Amino acid sequence: MRHSLLAEMLGSYILERRNRLNMTQTTLAKNLKCSAQFLGKIEKGHVMMPEPMLAKTINLLDLDANRFRKIYRLSAEDDVDRLFGRGSKSHRRAN
Repeated sequence: MRHSLLAEMLGSYILERRNRLNMTQTTLAKNLKCSAQFLGKIEKGHVMMPEPMLAKTINLLDLDANRFRKIYRLSAEDDVDRLFGRGSKSHRRAN
């Protein structure tokens, strides 16, 4: 469960940061040694970025550790809420 929301939230953050830095998907993909198509799937939240690639992305895009913590926390809270029938909070964003 958590994996899909986490992938979606992380992908959105990576896309937002890459765009803010005016970096093309192709440029980031080359730096990560992956295809632009694979990076696109990550940014859309369709697949989870492998951990070694995520570590490199953190450095390349200068991602914020506090925002990462919030993303992980919100995705975990969403799972707990669904398990206990309290509705989904997947619409919340980590800012």
